[in-house]
Amino acid sequence: MDTAGTLVGYASCSLDADDVTEQRRRLRELGVAEDRIFLDHRHGGDTERPGLDEALAAVQSGDTLVVPKLDRLARSVPDACAIGEDLAKRGITLSLGGQLYDPAQPMGKMFFEVLATVAEFEVDLLRVRSREGLTGLTTITETLSRLEFSLNSPRVHGPHLGVILCEIDHFETITETWGDAIGDVVLAALAMRLRNCVRQGDTVGRFGWAQALLLLPDVHGLDDVTHIAEKLRLSAREPLRHAEITIDAKLSFGVTLAVTGESVSTLRARLDEALNTAKRAGGDTVCSI
Repeated sequence: MDTAGTLVGYASCSLDADDVTEQRRRLRELGVAEDRIFLDHRHGGDTERPGLDEALAAVQSGDTLVVPKLDRLARSVPDACAIGEDLAKRGITLSLGGQLYDPAQPMGKMFFEVLATVAEFEVDLLRVRSREGLTGLTTITETLSRLEFSLNSPRVHGPHLGVILCEIDHFETITETWGDAIGDVVLAALAMRLRNCVRQGDTVGRFGWAQALLLLPDVHGLDDVTHIAEKLRLSAREPLRHAEITIDAKLSFGVTLAVTGESVSTLRARLDEALNTAKRAGGDTVCSI
């Protein structure tokens, strides 16, 4: 890595001692002196990063800020862009794993934004996978696979496939008030209530940030699906108690019957319309279409 000025290293680390050792080793390999390495230890919910503050204070115009990977520097796209703007204004070069670029230049700025977007996507993907494991629900991929199979399976006579899309009302407010950890408790508790209210052979799968998709084969009509959704609604609205906290978490429901041969996107549009109608009615509501 051919750079001018002083190399200043930074990395955000987990609480695992091995991770701290690995990040220090990587920064030394990239040419950073031990006394010019600054680290932060990630804690859930922490907003302060004293190590990053020290690293940014240590670099001057003409220096290079060295980071092993982008996700060790920034937490989100806005965060990455803010750091990039600060470096550009101060004439500081950024090295990501040995790749040098100047965020003050158009191509460098574009490169920075693309990398930040990818890093955020990776974090979101890990969060989704983590929450799928937390809730015990069928994965999004498997749920969609089962739905597509059902839509393409002929139903000349007899029972229908009922489909329910539900969403936690005001989930963002819950996480903002109590934090992500309590949000995870709410997700897990509501997922259990959904699973306990359906039949063996029904699918309860994750479908979005605070959504679940239920596939109910062999129902006789829309009234049957609406009745099941109403039972789910009443179960979900019971207050959740965790430690000394009581949380009122409710669900809104969009209900429909699948039409053989229709696309997932067509079915999803109908479900979204029903769910949005339920939410416009104030939430904690079942709407069928």
